Amino acid sequence: MASKDGYKITVEAATKALKAYHGILQPAANAIGVTRLALHLFLERNPELKQVRAEAKESFVDDAESALASLVHQQNPGAVFFTLKTMGKNRGYVERQETTGKDGGPVQMATVE
Repeated sequence: MASKDGYKITVEAATKALKAYHGILQPAANAIGVTRLALHLFLERNPELKQVRAEAKESFVDDAESALASLVHQQNPGAVFFTLKTMGKNRGYVERQETTGKDGGPVQMATVE
């Protein structure tokens, strides 16, 4: 079905596809039966769809955070490590990279002869 402006994409179809595919253009375009570029250009002409896409992406990130929380509660070591390393920075859970030498002095470079 073509929209009133002659395009194969409709706002309703684009909204449904963007929500179903978390705002990711390629699978959303495939679902509608158009190219990624066609969907991208349609979004440019319909600014309200940009908000739909942004909300779909945010919802997907919310789902990922919920899954991460679930893994942390299951004491999954990778999830615990990732959470502390990213969300626990203000508590000191960071990986240090030395930018000075011993006791704050200059970095000593070994010479090879």
